[in-house]
Amino acid sequence: MPSPSQTNHRQRSAVEEPFLPRHGKEDDDDDKPRRAGSGLTRGRVLLIAIVLSSIVWLLLVFQPPASPKPSEIDPASITSVEPTMLDYGEGNQKWTWRLPDNLGGLLRPHVYGEMCRAAGRASAAAAGHGGHGGHAHHGYYWVDDHFLNPRVEDEGALRGVCKRSLTYMLDSSDPGLGGMLLGLWSAYGLAMSENRTFFVDDSNWSWGTYATYFLPRKPSCRPPPPSIVIPCVNQAPHLLVAHSTTSATFGHAFTDFFEDARKMGVQRQHKIFALARSGYEALFRLRLSPADEEAVEARKNQLEEEGGNRKVLAVQIRRGDGKDKAFEWRKTGHVPVSHYADLISSATANAGGNATVLLSSDDPEVYSLAEFASYTPAQLPPPPPDTRNILPGGWTRQAFGDARAGESEAVTNMAREYFRDVKILGEAASTLFCGGNGNTCRVLAVVMGWQTAVEEKGWVNVDDGRGWFGVDW
Repeated sequence: MPSPSQTNHRQRSAVEEPFLPRHGKEDDDDDKPRRAGSGLTRGRVLLIAIVLSSIVWLLLVFQPPASPKPSEIDPASITSVEPTMLDYGEGNQKWTWRLPDNLGGLLRPHVYGEMCRAAGRASAAAAGHGGHGGHAHHGYYWVDDHFLNPRVEDEGALRGVCKRSLTYMLDSSDPGLGGMLLGLWSAYGLAMSENRTFFVDDSNWSWGTYATYFLPRKPSCRPPPPSIVIPCVNQAPHLLVAHSTTSATFGHAFTDFFEDARKMGVQRQHKIFALARSGYEALFRLRLSPADEEAVEARKNQLEEEGGNRKVLAVQIRRGDGKDKAFEWRKTGHVPVSHYADLISSATANAGGNATVLLSSDDPEVYSLAEFASYTPAQLPPPPPDTRNILPGGWTRQAFGDARAGESEAVTNMAREYFRDVKILGEAASTLFCGGNGNTCRVLAVVMGWQTAVEEKGWVNVDDGRGWFGVDW
C-alpha cells in the first residue's frame, strides 16, 4: 500500500511523459520506434499550439468591445436634490431619492440639510396633505409607508456592503471641535442602538483627516455606495448624519423618544448621555493617535505622582463668539474669570486646601492671568501667548475658518492639543467647572462619566446652572 507521499509524487516514465529526459543505455533495436513516437508527439504538440493560437487570435479580433465604464460624477457638481414622486394611480403615491449610481462620493453637507427639509414636504404630499408639513409631528421611529428605499441598478455593487449603516459626516460648517465630538459620539451611540455599522466621512472636514487625530475603527463590511446614503429618513437602511441635519437627527422627536419622562431634571437625560458615552468609549478613550495617547498617559501619571492623594479640580474657560447664557453676563457675553476663581477657591477650601487645580482654555492669555497663577496647566508647557497670532481675528468661527483654510500645521497641532486637554481634564478631575452652554463643557461631562459628573455632582455649570444636555440643535 503506497504512502500518500508516494501516491502524490509517483515517478512517471518517458513514455508516459514525453518531456521527461531519458537516462541509461538503450538497445539499437528499440531506437527507431522510440524516435517515431517522439516525432509523433512533437507533431501533436505543434498542432495543439497552432489551434490554441488561432482561438486566442479570433477572440481578440472578434471580441465585442466592453461597455465603457461611466465616469464618476463629482459630488460638488450636485448643488440640490429633489425627491422623486411616483404615482401608482388611485391616490397611491410613493416617494424616494434617486442619486446617480456613479456618484463619486458623498454630497456636500448643505445639500443633505436641504434634503431633510424636502423630505418632510414629499412625505406630506405623498400622504395627500398637499406638501404642507406634518412630518415633524411624527415620532422618531415613525415609518413612512409612502417612502421607498433608494436602490442601485447593479445589485453586484452591494456585494460585501453592510446591511445597515450610519455615516457621520465631519462638517466644516461648524468649526468647533467640541460640537464635532458631541455629535460624533452621539451618532455612534445612535448607530449602535439601531444595529447599524458606523462610518466616518472626513471629505468635507477642513481640520484634515480623521486619522490624523484618531485610530479609525475597521468594520467587517464595506460602506454603502453614496447613491443610497440619505439623511433624515430614519427607516432608511443607510443613514447620513451631519451638522447640517442636526435638527432632524437630534431634534424634538429624538429628545421626546430618548428622554426619560419618568425622571426629573438632568436625570431625564441619562439615556442620551449613555449614547454619547458609548461613542466616547469606542472612538476616543483609547483611540487618540499613538503619540497623543502616550503624551496624555504620561501627563496623567505625572499629575498623580506630584499630587499624591490631593483632590484634582479642573476649570475649563471658553472664549470665542459663543455667548454664555446667564442674564448677569449679558454685557460681556462670557462668565468673568473672577467668577471661576471664586468657585475654585471655595472648592479648594472644602477640600481642606489639599487640591490640585488643572486649567485649560482656548485663549492662551488666560494662563498668565493673576487669578490663576497657582493653577496647573493641563499640559506642559502651556500654549504661549503668541499662539494667538495663529488667529489674528480672535477666537471666533470666522478666524478658525480662515486659519484652517490655510492648512497650517500649527492649526493641526492646536486641534491635537485640544483633544489632549479634553482627555486629561475629563479623566483626571473629580470636580470640573466650565460653562455648560459650551459644547466642550458638555463633552467633558461625558468623559467624566455619569456617576462622577451627575450623580456625584462633579460637573459644575458655572454659567446658568442648567444640567447636562446633549447635542445642541
